[in-house]
Amino acid sequence: PYFRALAETPGKFREMVEAAAAKRFPGARLLRLSAAPADAQGEPWVESEFTAPALSVSGPRTVLPAAYEAFQLSRQYAGKDERRHPLELHFTRSQTSRLTYRLGADFKPGDLPKSAQLEEPFARYVRKVETRAGEIAVSEEYALLQDRIEVKDYPKFRDFCNRVDALQEEKVVLEKK
Repeated sequence: PYFRALAETPGKFREMVEAAAAKRFPGARLLRLSAAPADAQGEPWVESEFTAPALSVSGPRTVLPAAYEAFQLSRQYAGKDERRHPLELHFTRSQTSRLTYRLGADFKPGDLPKSAQLEEPFARYVRKVETRAGEIAVSEEYALLQDRIEVKDYPKFRDFCNRVDALQEEKVVLEKK
């Protein structure tokens, strides 16, 4: 309902998407935005393309986020050390994102995060890091597979959340040629 309400007000939705990107990538400007129609059945989706010229900073190395959006799973779901009752999440969810850095002629890939895969009965996270001529692409897939985490499973769930958050904190490093 929240997504659908936003999609029905395209100006507001565009503004929100652009502001979120500019917060994570200073100076980002939205070039293209498309989304599932507000009345469409099935999972909502958003596709966007940005330019962020401010990322082309001078110096021998540039450090950039490896994730388009930090999920902050620990903060959202696993803030307690232990639980006495099951954690009710109320719904399953999934999210896929792809962040592509198109490198200027002056840059080459430096240190990059590694691809990763975490699989648990309650959730999955996959990150793929690819480089090709003048580009670095980081794809992420996250799926919360259960809507309830039992007390006995909570420590493992909390560990999963912490590991995903740590992976998302890793950086893409660009170096001057």
